[in-house]
Amino acid sequence: MKYEGQPWDRQRNEQDKLESAMWYGRFEYYLLLGPERTLIAAYRRWKVVTSGEKGKITKYPGSWHTNYTIWKWKERAELWDAKNRQERMTAEENERKKMIARHIQAGRVLQQIALRKLKILDTATEAQELEPAEARHYLKAGVEIERQARGMPDHLLQITEMTDDELKAQYDQLFGEITNTGDVQSGDDQQGNSHTQGAATGDTAVPSGHDPDLS
Repeated sequence: MKYEGQPWDRQRNEQDKLESAMWYGRFEYYLLLGPERTLIAAYRRWKVVTSGEKGKITKYPGSWHTNYTIWKWKERAELWDAKNRQERMTAEENERKKMIARHIQAGRVLQQIALRKLKILDTATEAQELEPAEARHYLKAGVEIERQARGMPDHLLQITEMTDDELKAQYDQLFGEITNTGDVQSGDDQQGNSHTQGAATGDTAVPSGHDPDLS
């Protein structure tokens, strides 16, 4: 069948006959059941909605099977599923990128806090207000958050295991390279390492058990 518009839209067959509104409406019951849909489940749903019948139904009319086959319900529904799946994957990927960006920003904020606190050590009158271990705690947390968000290796955290004197010496050099408004580089950059991220109408009842998609 050559589809007009989207496959799940109302179609014409090879004889250019338009799918009837009645059978297209029934196709929609089948379509909207999702990937686990079956023809008998669609028929049961249609009976509940149109007549309120809720008894156990084990067979569907032959006309349902005929239209299911002629109008390629299964194929069209699978294309609908693929479209929805791709849309979900795209939306999830966009959300993942936003989450990573938030985590990177949070990591940088913590690193900036650590740098500001370390810089206070240069001011003798304020030195007593800061413990070096506190600044190192902020730094380690910030670097770890950014590292995980970027997918960088664990050895990025080696800088946070330095002694107070070693850490102070590293940041004395760093303070001369950054501005107050610039991005704070993560620990691997400070050590000189570069890591990248890489439709018939007969109504003879048809049993539902012989075809997995129909049952």
